[in-house]
Amino acid sequence: MLDIKIKTGGAAYNDGNRLTFAGRCELQRNLTEISRDLADGRNNGSIMDINGNKVGEWFVD
Repeated sequence: MLDIKIKTGGAAYNDGNRLTFAGRCELQRNLTEISRDLADGRNNGSIMDINGNKVGEWFVD
């Protein structure tokens, strides 16, 4: 099982109440990084937003 948790309440994802287009692009960037980590053989990791804040984590169980 792949478990991904990303908090999208920060400025990198929304404008106060809703996910913005830029926030959707940021989620895509996060998922691309997870995909690359999986391809490199990693089983878990932290998720950082474009501003350098830790916003979540992922792991393969």
